[in-house]
Amino acid sequence: MGMFDWFYAEVSCPICGNRVKDFQTKDLDSLLDRYQPGDHVHDDRLKKINVYGECIHRKELEKIEEGMVFIQNFGVWIEINIPVVDGEIARDQNTWEMFPLKEIDFGSLSFIPDDMTNEEVVLSIVRYNDARKRDINVTEALKKARGE
Repeated sequence: MGMFDWFYAEVSCPICGNRVKDFQTKDLDSLLDRYQPGDHVHDDRLKKINVYGECIHRKELEKIEEGMVFIQNFGVWIEINIPVVDGEIARDQNTWEMFPLKEIDFGSLSFIPDDMTNEEVVLSIVRYNDARKRDINVTEALKKARGE
């Protein structure tokens, strides 16, 4: 993957409406710096930055084994081109260009904290899904967003 910079902005997920706040970009210095709308960039020739992030709509517990939890994540990839005008990252989201959404699904592996039981891990995933409106059918919502 390599290095990147963080970009912080609140963007509403077109599928579920949840606020996505953390994005990454490789269009700047890629030194894990933090940027947000209105910040100045060092390269005056830069006309736009591409940022990308994800909105996870649902997690499925695959298995819990020997202090580790295996989780499958489902959601959408959000990618946006943001104008840079006179060295400043545009604040007005109406000027931002969002790319077509892409479904994502990927596995993740995490260590279970020593003070958590397996039941608490399962409950945390259930709570996460409840908070993220797990009844969303991502595939159908994407088709609707695309006008299919």
